[in-house]
Order: sequence, then C-alpha cells, then structure tokens
Amino acid sequence: MRSCCILNGGGGAWAFGGLAAQLGRSLWLDVSEVPREFNYLLLADGLDPAACGELFIPYRAVQLAADKRLLAAAFAAAGVPTPETRLVGSLAEAERVPAEDPGREWCLKFPTGCGASGHRRLVPGMVLPKSWPLPLVVQEFVRLDRPEVYRTYVAGGQSFGWVVRRFPDGVAPSPWVAHARGARYEAVGAAPGPAVAAARAALAAAGLLESFGCADLLRRRTGEWVVLEVGTDGLFNHVDRELGLPGLEHEVQWRVAEAFWARLGGWRPWGPVRGTPDRWLGPSPTRHRVRARSLFPLLTDRACALLSAAGPVSGFGRIHRGHRGGRRHLPDVQSNAARREEVAGREAPLRRKAPGLEARLSGPSGHGRRGDAADGVHGPSGAGSRRRRF
Repeated sequence: MRSCCILNGGGGAWAFGGLAAQLGRSLWLDVSEVPREFNYLLLADGLDPAACGELFIPYRAVQLAADKRLLAAAFAAAGVPTPETRLVGSLAEAERVPAEDPGREWCLKFPTGCGASGHRRLVPGMVLPKSWPLPLVVQEFVRLDRPEVYRTYVAGGQSFGWVVRRFPDGVAPSPWVAHARGARYEAVGAAPGPAVAAARAALAAAGLLESFGCADLLRRRTGEWVVLEVGTDGLFNHVDRELGLPGLEHEVQWRVAEAFWARLGGWRPWGPVRGTPDRWLGPSPTRHRVRARSLFPLLTDRACALLSAAGPVSGFGRIHRGHRGGRRHLPDVQSNAARREEVAGREAPLRRKAPGLEARLSGPSGHGRRGDAADGVHGPSGAGSRRRRF
C-alpha cells in the first residue's frame, strides 16, 4: 500500500484549512505539508509535479479549471458546447466583437476569479484595471428569463448530482448567478441526458473525468445545453461543499473517498468496499477511534455483542471489530434528539442482560452522552470545539 495524504502546505495553506480538515475526515487521511506517494493536492509552495508523487487530481487539470483562458482553448479543441467565446489581445479588440456580431450580448470574464468575481458586461468605452490578465476572455452573455445555472459532478468517472443555483425570493438577482452573490442551490431531480453528455465532454477536456470535478451549465431558450466552466479542488479554488442539501453533501464526500481509494485498489480504510453511500462508514475516523479507545475497552465481549445486536447506544453507534483488530465506532447520521429518544428504549433491556454495564455506558466522568458522531466532541472527557456538520 502506497503512502498517501491530503497535501496542504505553504504560505496560503490557511485558505484551504477547512477543506483539508474535511477531506482528512472523509478520506480517512492525515493532512501533510510534505508530499507522499499518492496525494490529494490542495496547495504546496514550490511544487514540482514531476517529483512530488502521484496526484489524485492531475496538476494540469487543476491549472485548466482555475484559468478560463486555458479552459476556453481546451473546450474549443474538444468541441465542447459553450457560449460563443473569444480570446483577444486588447480591450480595443474586445470592443470590436459586439460591433461585428451585434445579434448577441457579450461580457468580459475575469480569467482567474471565482464566484463571478470581476465579470462585467462588455460595453463601449469601458475601462479595465491595468492588472487585468491577457488575453481577454470575451464570452457571449446568455440572457435568461430567470437567472440560473445548473451543476453536475463527476468522481472516478461516475456522474452524479443535479442542482440549480437561483436567487431566492427577496434577494435581488444578479446577471452572475454565484453562491457568493446570494444564489442558493436547489435539487431538481435527474439530470437530462444532453446536459450530462455536455458536462462529461467538458470534464474530459479538462482532464478531470477520472478524478473529481463539477461542471456548470446553462440551458438556452432553444433548449440547447452549454457549459460555462468546470471546477475542482486545488491551488486556487475548490468545489463548493456548502450546498444546503445534506444528502448531496454526503454523496460528494462518499464518492470522492471511493474514487480516491479505488485508485489504490480494492482495500478501504473503513473496511470492505461499500456499494452505496448509505453504507459508507462516514467521515472523521480519528475522532471516533479516540473516543472509542476511551470507553469501549472497558466493556466485556458479552456487552459488546449485546450492544452490536441492539444498535446505536448513547450516541456512540455500533461496536464493531475493525479490520485492524480493534473495536471501531461506525458513525450514524442522527441528531442528538433522535438518538436520545431511541436510546431511552434500548438501554433498559441491555442493563438487565449485562449487569454493571450502566456505569460503563456513562463512563468514569459521565461523558457517555456528550453528543453524537457529528458534534465534534473530542477526547474522553468531551473537551473540544464543535465543527460544522457536512
């Protein structure tokens, strides 16, 4: 088995700190500033792609996704359906585009921004900052009755997810439908076949099809699906995980974890390969193992068997003998309130069957009920800080 990690180091590593921690939990990996044999790259100063080991997301794909100039050339070469896009060398040349094609509206896109930062409509007499990168990305502006952008994902070659970003009622709409500008994600059922085909063509052109990425699309009034851009994790940007859709947020974590470990063979750190996300053992194994070691070795094998048969108890989940020989916590996605209601009816028969178990369930410091698997409580005494649920 090759060594692997979440690679995040250098002066800007703080910007990826939250994502690095989340990936570490969902992929069962630690975060390192030093490359290993197989890496999930977020950031590394002075990185030499040829000498840093293998990358889960190819370095060139990360560069393409982060620069709309490179992406436009890659899309054109691969025949990806997009709004009409032109790369020009000056603002004067850009201003000639609407004159030559007055039947369309046009915009200038800032090539390395995210969240539609810097984008603007192309109008005569406009002034750009001197630092604006060249060549300029001039793109057709597709006007819609209601501004909206669709998104789908790919991980390990498998397409999944179909959501739309829209501005909710009460929020002033913007021509740039970005989460950072107030747009929100909504689930919209199954993705249409032509949209999936266009997205996969774009992700393949960017070199992301076999790792992880997303594609943003528009639907013209004619019904044609066109790709705006693709995104992935690393160096400059990362794929938005704050969707407000817990099921899809969980699926993104599961599919990325499966795609990462599939590249290393059939072995998984959480045990045998699971075929569906609802059977995935979930994020944050380090925290679970720390908590498990503080309590579970106190239980007899008989008590362990009783607990495993009865299901989740006191917020700790089932007790299970893991592949490394120790007992391991299998996290459950339930709230504290639901967990406590369930526990009330389960602990009584367990105490009758296993005398002395009650004190052990509570633990020496009474921490047996201090939160559930997603609360972010660390260590045997419940000390620690809460984290965002994913």
